[in-house]
Amino acid sequence: MQAIRVGTAKPSRDVGWLTKLFKDRIENIELGFGIEKLAAQAAR
Repeated sequence: MQAIRVGTAKPSRDVGWLTKLFKDRIENIELGFGIEKLAAQAAR
């Protein structure tokens, strides 16, 4: 199992910015046979 973590200095609703944060990290995941489960968590 692989995990990535992204974070911002302050809360953000900017979809473009959040997409870029994930995209930069997702490109480094070894997909093998694909993604079986994807979970997102937001902390307060």
